[in-house]
Amino acid sequence: MVPGPEYSAFRDMGTKIICLLVIIDDLYDIYGSLEELELFTDFVERWDITEIDKLPKNLKTVLLAVFNTTNQIGFWTMQERDFNIIPYLSKQWTNMCKAFLKEAKWYYSGYKPSQH
Repeated sequence: MVPGPEYSAFRDMGTKIICLLVIIDDLYDIYGSLEELELFTDFVERWDITEIDKLPKNLKTVLLAVFNTTNQIGFWTMQERDFNIIPYLSKQWTNMCKAFLKEAKWYYSGYKPSQH
């Protein structure tokens, strides 16, 4: 990563993001039904947690972790760099969840993409 005590915030944020990536990957690969994953992806895309009770507890926990961590990083970036990074981060979470959802749909339909 980035050495030096002055970069501890970057290491902290990077570690949190990597952990969330692994958790979300497992969510799409193992723990969510296709219907739940579609709903989760919709929540991430809308970036709105007002109706979070529609999600099962495990997905609620992950969504809140993504939402809170992203907003925490956004708050730090706004304070330190005077830049609102949240729209960019939320877009990347959306892109990743959509890609994972596509893989989940392939799995549930039995589709195997070619390797060329």
